[in-house]
Amino acid sequence: MTFSKELEVEIAEKMDASEDAVRSICIKELMEDMDDRGLIAWDYRRELQNYGIAIGVFKEITEEDMQSIIVSSGKKYDFKRNGKYYSFDSWDGLAQG
Repeated sequence: MTFSKELEVEIAEKMDASEDAVRSICIKELMEDMDDRGLIAWDYRRELQNYGIAIGVFKEITEEDMQSIIVSSGKKYDFKRNGKYYSFDSWDGLAQG
């Protein structure tokens, strides 16, 4: 999966900012920031979410899963896409993506 030219520029800028930057870490940082409206990652959240789904960072939550999830506040999922609910699973796929 490839990113848009604009997002590739943002990743490259993050990598240029540090001598020991690793692409996957830069992408992870953007993914961690994508829910904050004040940060640049907000503009690319849909693209980052799609990437996260593709590499297994986010997993689909079934209706059964939704019934068994108990939260004290907030949502039971991170985002919804095409009628499906997704939640963070693991950063493991990013190291391989």
